[in-house]
Amino acid sequence: MQLSVQGISTTEKTSKFGNFPYLNRKYLMEFLSFWRTQTVERILLIAIDGSKAEVPNSKDNREAFGNSGNQHSGERAGTGTGKRNVWCFESFYLDIEIEHICISENELEKRNLKQIEKKIGIRKPVVAVFDRGYPSLEFIDFLETEGIHYLIRLSSNDYMAERKRMQSADEKVILKHSSARLQKIRKKHPERYEQMQKKGSTLVRISKSTLPSGNELALMTDLPDTITAEELAE
Repeated sequence: MQLSVQGISTTEKTSKFGNFPYLNRKYLMEFLSFWRTQTVERILLIAIDGSKAEVPNSKDNREAFGNSGNQHSGERAGTGTGKRNVWCFESFYLDIEIEHICISENELEKRNLKQIEKKIGIRKPVVAVFDRGYPSLEFIDFLETEGIHYLIRLSSNDYMAERKRMQSADEKVILKHSSARLQKIRKKHPERYEQMQKKGSTLVRISKSTLPSGNELALMTDLPDTITAEELAE
């Protein structure tokens, strides 16, 4: 199947969604070319989240997305792992992808972030905002290696030892690459294990504040102190 958009032709790839990703990228590239000429120094703020979605129950879908059934329900349609990258200021979806249920959100997000510049032509600086579930040391190291700034909400049990030692509500914190932490990385990401072992630790900024509900909001970031704790929370 041939597709032509503004004089550029491509052959449909072996994608689950065919030409829709291509059309979306071409549309975004046109808009971003104007955006870059108008706002050269602006930061691109991207919100990233994952979700689960049940797809129609068929043999092909079970092979593509996995089987979410059990001994009581039998074979049931796969529940795909979905990722959404949203350009916050302009409310554009930069990327939407559904994959096999066994693929972790972090691994899918790595792939998506690596392709942002290549596919759409986005230039840094980029700040990616994540909810709870992403602040693994290995993922933070990936973001720093790729030159992507991050703002991640922490769960109540994330890096509790380091957070308890904080002398103020907003400060730089050293996350040591302990053998226990590295052991998990060694199993899943042996290529990154060696470099993180040599590095020894990761320096991050942790900012704590109180939500209207009275619960603590803890944020991890590499953004500088010129961005206040109030701005981070907002």
